[in-house]
Amino acid sequence: MAKYYKIESIAFDKKFLDSLSFKKYCQFNLDKTNKRPFRRWQKSRILLQLAKNIRNRAFHLENLLKIQKNGLPRLSAKVDFENNDFAIKRINPNKLITFLDDILKGFEINLVE
Repeated sequence: MAKYYKIESIAFDKKFLDSLSFKKYCQFNLDKTNKRPFRRWQKSRILLQLAKNIRNRAFHLENLLKIQKNGLPRLSAKVDFENNDFAIKRINPNKLITFLDDILKGFEINLVE
């Protein structure tokens, strides 16, 4: 929906998006795509896709703490951008609460309280 209505760039606070690093949630995450840093709308799209995946897995009673055989976290999102540009972001199970708190802070700093 956010992509359809083109509200990704305003879904989160600008300061939050500027300071966001995906490495905080998994050491395998990069903060750029094709040697360019993510733009705000790209970060927003990634965050919303990860939140949607968490919601869907939680409602279907899937294990959110599962790790793949190769050691990578199973909780991930692949987000496609234009020009065959894409990003795969993962969340370590022990960083899941931190991620969800950060998303709430991205909407409004006082939501976590």
